[in-house]
Parts: sequence; C-alpha cells; structure tokens
Amino acid sequence: MRHRLLKVLGIGLQIVGALALIGVVAFAVMIFPWFLPNGPKIDQVTPDKAIFVLNWGQIADKSKIQRVLHSYESPRSFTGDGIDAYCLQIDRFPEQVVRKDDSGHEVWLKPPIDDALLVEALKTASMMAHSDNLVWFPAAEVLNSNRFYLCFWTIVAHNQMVTTVQLIAYDREERKIYYADVKT
Repeated sequence: MRHRLLKVLGIGLQIVGALALIGVVAFAVMIFPWFLPNGPKIDQVTPDKAIFVLNWGQIADKSKIQRVLHSYESPRSFTGDGIDAYCLQIDRFPEQVVRKDDSGHEVWLKPPIDDALLVEALKTASMMAHSDNLVWFPAAEVLNSNRFYLCFWTIVAHNQMVTTVQLIAYDREERKIYYADVKT
C-alpha cells in the first residue's frame, strides 16, 4: 500500500513538474519578443488604419483622409512606453464641431489654452515626438496657437506629471491632422 502511494505521488510530481516546465517555456516565448532589438515603424500606416483618429475627433463622417503624410510607431519598452505619431492630409474640417455640445462638453478646443494640465499634455506630446526626431511634428508653442484646433482624447497624470497623452491637432492653415499617442 505504501509503495503504491509513493508511486502515485511520484507520478503526480512528474505531472506537476511537466506542467511547470510547459508554463515556463510558454512564458519565455511570450516575453521573448520584448527583448529583441526592433526598430520603429516609419511611414507604414495606411489611411484605413488611421481612420480611428477622425472617429475619435468625431469628424469621420464629414472628413476623409486623402493620404498619410508621415507616420511613426516607436518600439515599446517592457512597460509599454513609446510614441505613435501621424500626420494626415484631410479633405476638409467641419468647423461646426468646434463648439460645446448640449452637456457643455467640448471635443475640439480653440487655442490658445491656459489650463495647466492641457498645456503640460501638449508639451509632453511634442517633447516625446521631438525626442524621437520627428521634425515634422509641431512644437507645443505652435500647437497652442490659433492656427490649430485641439482634441485631447486621453490624458493621464501621476503625481502632477502627465504620463500618457492621446492628442489630435488640426492645422487650419495646411488642412492636416496631427496625432500623438504618448506613454512615458
């Protein structure tokens, strides 16, 4: 009886060991791509992939992307930090969306803005773009001028520091949409 119990216990331990080994291998396969050297994706975004930018800005039913002028998707760090930035040529911008809705909410803002959080979000997006040498992305001072309309889709701050920004900016002079998705 004792011999049989030891045999069952031994088989059970072998099964647990095999499952643990399979788990370790599966985990290693999942995280291995994070450690591979991979570069940024430059100018690989299509208008179909970028349409969400117009959807978020609530203008997709009134505007069309004529072409993607620039796109940049940085590699992600282990914690997910990185930047995606696009410059899209659109056919027109529906000015009627730059207003408060019935609930007082504004999707698009007319700069210059002076809200400290929004100004910090502009600086963070622009700084990250320029730190990755995206010379085509406007500086924060330019974005915060009457040349642009701004849509802040997401802003996350920790300890009064902006750590995540999803910004859409419409250049009224050149009919371009700039998009930045930044996580620091």
